[in-house]
Amino acid sequence: MHSFLSIDVGGTAIKYALLNNAGQITKKDKVPTPTSSLTEFMKSLYAIIDQYQAQISGLAICVPGKVDPQKQVVVFSDTLPFLKNWDLPKLFKEHYRKILPIAVENEGRAAALAESWLGNLHGETDAAAILLGTDISSGIITNGQLNYGAHAGAGMLNFVPTNFKAEGTDRLAGFNGSSVKMIQDVIKASGLPEGADGQAAFRMIEAGNPDAAKVFNEYCYQIACLILSMQAIVDLNKVVIGGGISAQPVLIKTINDQYDQLVDSMPIVKKEMVKPKIEPAKFKNDANLYGALDALLLKLDEQN
Repeated sequence: MHSFLSIDVGGTAIKYALLNNAGQITKKDKVPTPTSSLTEFMKSLYAIIDQYQAQISGLAICVPGKVDPQKQVVVFSDTLPFLKNWDLPKLFKEHYRKILPIAVENEGRAAALAESWLGNLHGETDAAAILLGTDISSGIITNGQLNYGAHAGAGMLNFVPTNFKAEGTDRLAGFNGSSVKMIQDVIKASGLPEGADGQAAFRMIEAGNPDAAKVFNEYCYQIACLILSMQAIVDLNKVVIGGGISAQPVLIKTINDQYDQLVDSMPIVKKEMVKPKIEPAKFKNDANLYGALDALLLKLDEQN
């Protein structure tokens, strides 16, 4: 079997793994994401690639932001603005003076590819993966195919308005759906000490702290609103939730509860629309490592 390097670029960490073409991970690690400049970012990326470039048959990478699937170029990234017009295949060729099969994919679509390939969306023809992290993104599968849309913008939930009472970008799901912000708000609201982590925040939520529960329920309500909006447009059979916090059972339960309460408040919606199954993603925080690899394998299949 061939070995491939898969890299998941996030707002706080760059995760990477060595996998074979059956999706088996043989090594996995992560480093902090440099956010100061493209130069510092590329130093960290090259340091990862240097460890494996002599033994891999391809490089797969996913990023937060819009990716042109034909050119394999990052169009923009709100999370890491210096990635605008980032052309990894070109940079790799210039740096290493060789050509290697490379696939660049959006993080939300990578999650959908992972779950469709080996996870909880396997066999689904109309479904979606929603990734909750520093921001919020998704990959949508329609008629058994990953949906890119006319301008490679399908599934960019960051830009869906979910709070019309707010002003500016505070209206958008990218602000209201950030799990990082939600954790910070729970920590502040429940009086946890500065520096407390997500595990501490979820202990407060599960313990029934009213201030923590208020923040968390509002967050899950925003996610439920997004799912209902997606359902009204593309009529999905299943939605899986990925990202680090998807490992918390209370998250999926509360999103389902908030969805049910939302629909119950609108009888015509409850009567006319079918609720999609809302479940955790199989790969949780590792979905993008598998999905980026699947994007590369699909690209190689098309070329052969």
